[in-house]
Amino acid sequence: MTNNPIKLAFKSLQRNRLVAGINLLGLALGFAVCTLILLMVLHERDFDRFHTRFERIYRVNTTSRYEGAAESTGPFSSYPMGPFLANTFEKEIENYTRLAPIDQNFVLSYKGIPNTIGQVFAVDTSFFSVFDFPLLVGNPRTAFADERNVVLSKQKAEEIFGHTDVLGKVLTKTYANPYKDNQDTVEHFTVSGVLAEIPAQSHLQFDLLFHIKRLPFWAVWDPNMINNWHAQATLTYVCLRNDNVNVAALQKKIPKKLKARMTQSENIALSLQALKDVHMRSGKLQDGESTNHAKFDEAYLLIFGAIGLFILFIACINYSNLSTIIAGRRGREIAVRKTIGASQQSIVFQFLNESFLMTGIALALSVGVIFMLRPLLIGVDYPVSALRYLSTPGFGLAILAAIFVLGIISGAYPAFVVSRFLPVKIFRGGKGLEMRRSKLIPALVVLQFTAAIVLVVCTLVSSRQLNFVLKSDMGYATDQILVADLGMSNIFKSQVLKEELEKIPGVEEVALSDQTLGVGLMQNGVKYVSKKGKLEHIAIPRIAVDQNFMGFYQMKLVAGKGISTEGPAKGNEYLINETLAKQLGWTAQEAIGKQMRYTEMVDMGQIVGVVKDFHFNNLYQNIEPLCMRASNWTTAISVKVATNDLSKNLSSITTAWQKIIPDKPFNYQFMDDRFAMVYAAESRLNRLTQLGSALAIFIACLGLFGLATYAVERRTKEIGIRKVMGASISSITSLLSREFIRLVLIATLIAGPIAWYLSEQWLQNFSYRITPQWWMFLLAGLGAALVAFLTISVQSVRAALSDPVKSLRNE
Repeated sequence: MTNNPIKLAFKSLQRNRLVAGINLLGLALGFAVCTLILLMVLHERDFDRFHTRFERIYRVNTTSRYEGAAESTGPFSSYPMGPFLANTFEKEIENYTRLAPIDQNFVLSYKGIPNTIGQVFAVDTSFFSVFDFPLLVGNPRTAFADERNVVLSKQKAEEIFGHTDVLGKVLTKTYANPYKDNQDTVEHFTVSGVLAEIPAQSHLQFDLLFHIKRLPFWAVWDPNMINNWHAQATLTYVCLRNDNVNVAALQKKIPKKLKARMTQSENIALSLQALKDVHMRSGKLQDGESTNHAKFDEAYLLIFGAIGLFILFIACINYSNLSTIIAGRRGREIAVRKTIGASQQSIVFQFLNESFLMTGIALALSVGVIFMLRPLLIGVDYPVSALRYLSTPGFGLAILAAIFVLGIISGAYPAFVVSRFLPVKIFRGGKGLEMRRSKLIPALVVLQFTAAIVLVVCTLVSSRQLNFVLKSDMGYATDQILVADLGMSNIFKSQVLKEELEKIPGVEEVALSDQTLGVGLMQNGVKYVSKKGKLEHIAIPRIAVDQNFMGFYQMKLVAGKGISTEGPAKGNEYLINETLAKQLGWTAQEAIGKQMRYTEMVDMGQIVGVVKDFHFNNLYQNIEPLCMRASNWTTAISVKVATNDLSKNLSSITTAWQKIIPDKPFNYQFMDDRFAMVYAAESRLNRLTQLGSALAIFIACLGLFGLATYAVERRTKEIGIRKVMGASISSITSLLSREFIRLVLIATLIAGPIAWYLSEQWLQNFSYRITPQWWMFLLAGLGAALVAFLTISVQSVRAALSDPVKSLRNE
């Protein structure tokens, strides 16, 4: 008899191939899912931590709060806010920088050839002192020494020039000036630097940086913007002097100091959000489409982690249960080993050694499973770049720790049970451990199916909620509508483009605006004359639209009339929604005729209509106050396309676009695609819970298959006698399945309250949501019971069809 523990472990696995196969498959899948989720957690957690001062950098968020309206928080603040904070709190704040979003499809020309740049920000000269974005070419200290300098990304430099040695190259921008009789303004910018690759784990992604004093477009649109305390149009970041600054105490000081500098400062509250929290704790902040920050809700990491732990938990239960059953069959082996001198500790060590070996092999297989699943991961929006953590030293140490911990967890109970076998009882005919004598095995089966059923119910709830938000009535038309952004440089081409599109037979209707609905609208300052006759200021979502916009989207008037962009009132007519009228203390009828204006650059206008509330944001938020102004200065176009011969119609629209706006690609979205983009995180969660629940049920049924196999083996002679006595196949199948189905039904009863609680917690993220229905819980339980029955029936039917003579010949 060999004393080599490794050889003994391998021999044991060979003698019990079925159990070994089930355990390896279950553990490998469990480890693979857990590893993938761990890698995703690391990937999402490490956002923005490459900056050397990341623990001292904070973003300034602004909460708007007005009487009668819900609070609204966004990542933007006014232009003067950064200098104000740095100068007022010099002891606490070392530096600041601002990023003003300019465009996401910016176009610059080089030697007369237009190039689409992408995301563009205007930044302070201190940008490279606060953030650590290294330059391949150029000096970060002097990159913005001149106001007309720009810094390009490596990718864009190579696209435009073919290389990165581009210092001194001149790029040209032509854009319209809405205040100078359609005269185009031409600006020249000099390339002063080229960025190295921007890490994927940066919430700030951009292709070009301007000097903030240039402020392309915004300076033309509102020349006083940089001094406007109420226009929340820039991202402001402050860098604290050291790690000992009390952020909470600093925030408490701000309101008093701000009151002395800003009118109506009581209507806003500033909060400092740590840079390390921006990516995962900004889910409810409203930033419209002005940045390309792909936010990730920290709560979803917890959900994904729970899914992974559930699956691994189920796999470990399989191992423990099946190993315990096998241990009962190894009674004589253990008795012999004890008789020749093996101690209880050595027996425990042997079984733990087998557990470590099984865990190690399963972990090795799981790495292969991960790479096999790579195509599937892309399909569920998994951050594939997270796989790089597999090659880090820390991951290797984590693997060793996992082998040890999971080996102990999975193998401790079987090892403890086996080590207590008494050789005398075994040699007198005892069978070691019978399944029916173990109370733990049925309890563990209940636990693993409880976890699986909870996942199934949560999957049903998330699927129904996702379907609900995607198909909810938003209060305006969405079918057959595509939207596209022209960019501020084409502001006066929008009307020409509209007229060109209206000539196309496949285009039913066209409307213009300065933003598009469905994702969220930018908040900005609006002035109005209150009931007391005072000129008051509020910061609310606002949108400039043409006279077709309301009819195009089939919005309903509750008072007044629609707006017009023609005639003597051109550009000075306003529509507001019911929520804004209520917030300002007016009835819908009282609001008609009240005075309002956007900026200092336009004259005071009148409210001519009140529209029924509609969801211009997503369904996370309640409906906010909204102001719509009649304007021909529009940069977004909405087109209702006939569905017959859609391909031809889209081709005609593209041709018209290229004719009017040749320097900008036609990037469009249908409204339903925009809604899908808004709920991308929920869609990812739904796909992962579907995959997780399927894996959980599969692994749990693997364990049931193994348990059923040994249950049939234990009752072989009983089955033979029953067949001789005339028992039918169905009665034998029912006999063998009854105990397991009972356990699954118990699991259903336990899983119900847990799944309901977890679903309710998640649904609280939505202002508009479904209510979990009883049939979801029933369907999950009955589905699990059916799958379990079919799994067990494979072995039960085989036993029922076997020849009873073979099982009874030795009796």
